[in-house]
Amino acid sequence: MAVGRVAAVVGWHARGYRRMWFGTMTVSFLNPIFFLLAMGVLLGTLVDRSDPDLDGLTYLEFVAPGLLAATAMQTAASVTTFPVRAGLKWWRTYHAVVATPVRGAELVTGVVAWAGVRVLLATLPVNLRYQGTQLGHTLERNDEPPETACVRDGRRLLAEHSLDAAATVLGTCDSVEAIRVLGFVEYERARYEDARRALEQYTELMPRNRCRPSFNALLREEAAAFGNVRLVDLAAKADELSPHGIAGSELFVDYCHMNWIGYAAMEDEVLSTLARAGWLPAGDGARPSREDLRRRFGLEAHPYPSEQ
Repeated sequence: MAVGRVAAVVGWHARGYRRMWFGTMTVSFLNPIFFLLAMGVLLGTLVDRSDPDLDGLTYLEFVAPGLLAATAMQTAASVTTFPVRAGLKWWRTYHAVVATPVRGAELVTGVVAWAGVRVLLATLPVNLRYQGTQLGHTLERNDEPPETACVRDGRRLLAEHSLDAAATVLGTCDSVEAIRVLGFVEYERARYEDARRALEQYTELMPRNRCRPSFNALLREEAAAFGNVRLVDLAAKADELSPHGIAGSELFVDYCHMNWIGYAAMEDEVLSTLARAGWLPAGDGARPSREDLRRRFGLEAHPYPSEQ
């Protein structure tokens, strides 16, 4: 990664900001000041007269820290959400940037440096073992690869547990779908590393609304390169909690959406990462256990298919 190219991305943002800095004053400065005057001073005067129980603080002192935190969050969000989406989809300015010698990783680093915030990156869990038919569409629906007779034969042999015959047939198929079915065959043969390689290769070629494994690898690389970035490796956690380290129906309800057990595990991983980084507020309030959640929302009566 070239520092000069990262600096060029930061400079590009700075030059653009010179033309619009006055507009950001409303969100970053004037709005908080007006809110502080209205709520902290004017309303605060009335609150203070009622002798509130605020541990000896005035209402202005009570509301100001929360306002400061909210302003920081809103400012960071205004820099890192819609402008990034616009650069990727609507204005496509990022496409122009990566057409220069600037690499994608250098562009990301420059945008993060310009935002000037501590960053929490998260990989995305991928249901590699999804065997259903409701896969997400390809980017262009007319690019859907047809299932050939060869792939159908391989799928039939897999269902009959004729694994060696299925692997032989699928090896002759001229279809990307054969890679996916071959991954399932290797999994049934207990060749789990081969299964992972095949299923990840298929997901790279046909992600179908799932995260490509190479994108998760890029996030891990970037997080390791910068001290102010903390990585929440949700993909690795999902694999860790799955049989033989390959995520599947134990944590997912379909090709990309997790069940409540999966989401609870991802929440635990996010909070653990925040705690290790020292980014959680002080205090030790108890969170409900998974059994509490199960009882509260009646999940025993409606188990997911993977739990039946």
